[in-house]
Amino acid sequence: AELNLHTKMSDMDGIGAVKGYLKLAQAFGADSMAITDTNSAQAFPEAFHALPKDSGLKLIYGAESFFCDDGKKAVYDPKGQSLSGTFVVFDIETTGFSMEKCRIIEIGAVKIENGIITDRFSHFIDPESPIPPRIIELTSITDDDVKGQGNYQKWLPEFIDFCGDAPVVGHNALFDVGFIRHYAGLLGYDFSPTVVDTLGLSYMLLKHLFRNRLDTVAKELGVILSSHHRAVNDAEATAGIFLRFCDILKERGIRDLDALYEADETDALTVKKLHGLNFSMLATCDLGRTNLYRLLSEAHLDYFHNNAKLPKSLLNDLRHGLLIGSGDVDGELYDMVLRGFSDEELDEAARFYDYIEILPPENLAYLIDSDETYIASMKDICDITKRLCDCAERVGKPACAVGDVHFENKGDEVYRKIIKYFEYSSKGRRYSFDEKRFTAPLYFRTTAEMLEAFSFL
Repeated sequence: AELNLHTKMSDMDGIGAVKGYLKLAQAFGADSMAITDTNSAQAFPEAFHALPKDSGLKLIYGAESFFCDDGKKAVYDPKGQSLSGTFVVFDIETTGFSMEKCRIIEIGAVKIENGIITDRFSHFIDPESPIPPRIIELTSITDDDVKGQGNYQKWLPEFIDFCGDAPVVGHNALFDVGFIRHYAGLLGYDFSPTVVDTLGLSYMLLKHLFRNRLDTVAKELGVILSSHHRAVNDAEATAGIFLRFCDILKERGIRDLDALYEADETDALTVKKLHGLNFSMLATCDLGRTNLYRLLSEAHLDYFHNNAKLPKSLLNDLRHGLLIGSGDVDGELYDMVLRGFSDEELDEAARFYDYIEILPPENLAYLIDSDETYIASMKDICDITKRLCDCAERVGKPACAVGDVHFENKGDEVYRKIIKYFEYSSKGRRYSFDEKRFTAPLYFRTTAEMLEAFSFL
């Protein structure tokens, strides 16, 4: 069976024809084949009529889409702290996105008491390895800046002491808190403060903005941001933003973090701004097919911005009759493994899904030597697959090997690459074309080829 397959109805992505896929599936002796076009059910009628009634092949109707976590965004784990109390606003710079493989190179923080900055913490941290050129270009922090400044073992305990019991504030704060928590854990510290996110506050209070990056929010509120992507400067600007937001909240009668938590809600306009995570859904019955249609309609009509997406709560409400898969490399679980989340965090996320999708390692070979993933070899990709399989076993979910099929035959990737090149060219310079990614062999594999791809297991 193939549970992840895209026809040419996956707009500007899949190039395979329904009839061609059906002929291949029958020639391979497959028991079943799922159609999972991205945000589309347009291939269903053709597939239904093209399937010979005596073929013995079961056709599964499904789709790929994207969901956004529409939970609380402005504050996490509030304990009734007053907005006029003590807060630590901080920012970090790192050598990359993976908590396991990357290091912190700068921490900048300011302490706010009763609306006034009373103390500062600013230090370079030696990562004890060369800083990647991309990070030097982004932050202007060089190897000479951090050399001999002391590693995280020296500075993290001092930063944790600086924070004390105060809530911490950041812009996209969960990224920064995750890094601190990871490395604090290596030193035996439990870093679990109340977290206030000015990114979430901007979603709540500046609904007219469609880009909520730190520099955009600072400009909107008239806060000075100099030397962006330097931790100390970003922390100072975030502090100014937070104080402006506190004034707005107080005008609305919100004076503590519990009241902020209650007032925070993620509406359709906010969902449109959020980054979507890939997932799959397969209909198991007519109710499931009806719910699939409803979800795709809602994604296009109520939550479309650049692409169709869904709030996670709506997906959960309408999942009856559907099997929810964890998606491809753009899905939640692959993203968590690549970023170095703990097994406990990975297991908690995996429980949402009905099955865990794992991809042939060859499909992900383009990640090797990528600046953003820090994958050095095919062994690293195989290790990622093993970790997802271990996660599936721990949470009692099936791990399903899927081909992420986008064309019929090996070698057809050249045609898809042409399509993707024109798609990315039409989006402008902000979207870079990754040629390596679009030469991935996403062809319809036989069972023998799939078994060979996963022989390392």
